[in-house]
Amino acid sequence: MVGIKVALEAGRTALDEDEFGAESCRVNAIAREEFASALRGIGLEVLPSAANFLLAKLLTVQAEIYKAGWNQNGSDQKVRFI
Repeated sequence: MVGIKVALEAGRTALDEDEFGAESCRVNAIAREEFASALRGIGLEVLPSAANFLLAKLLTVQAEIYKAGWNQNGSDQKVRFI
């Protein structure tokens, strides 16, 4: 009987996690689009994305300016230059 109760509780927890996952995806999608819009607003070309990251095309001059000023603008967004 104890095993069944544990299994039921584990099942309930798993269902709760699905709701958390769905909400996380929704919030991330909103933040991703806001960030993409901000990047477009400064003239960058942002490729479509459904992932948890964005890919933007930078010109060489834009890249150097952007890298130099990134930490000075107060943004808490993470950017990786590859």
